[in-house]
Amino acid sequence: MKAARSMTKQERKIMEKQIQRGCVEVSNKYELDYDTMQIFVQFFHKEWPLEEIIDYHRVMVKERDELKEFYEADDKDPDIHFFAMRLKLKEKGIDVEDIRNKVMSEKADSSTIPVFSCDKESILKKLKSEVVREFMKTLEGKLSQNTDISNADYQSIIFDMEQSYKELVGEQE
Repeated sequence: MKAARSMTKQERKIMEKQIQRGCVEVSNKYELDYDTMQIFVQFFHKEWPLEEIIDYHRVMVKERDELKEFYEADDKDPDIHFFAMRLKLKEKGIDVEDIRNKVMSEKADSSTIPVFSCDKESILKKLKSEVVREFMKTLEGKLSQNTDISNADYQSIIFDMEQSYKELVGEQE
């Protein structure tokens, strides 16, 4: 029976780099899902306005791209990047490990986790504002193309927006 051969430093480094590149591939594959989850929480749970969500997302994409570069580069260590971020936050009184430990212990005792309430009224209110915003954009577009808008065009736009709203909230005529 042969003894198991241990990896050389170089082999281990190559293996770790392949794993890191695999992490980037997985990240790319599920990026839209992660982004959707973040934006959903920001919009429905935290009630951030769209402009703040977009500003946040710009910064997040920039940071995520930098992190991918760390994972793909042969001469950079992503652990150092994360350590530097955690250290910077700790200097400001935010201990990521403490926060994570607290949330994970709450998760273990699910009775202490605040339930995300996405009540129908708050969703309808947000959807109405989105539909009204879309209506105004459509109306502005029509007005910018034509200085005169017929009553029939106006009624058609209102009908389309009402139908869109009903589809969004699941109402059927």
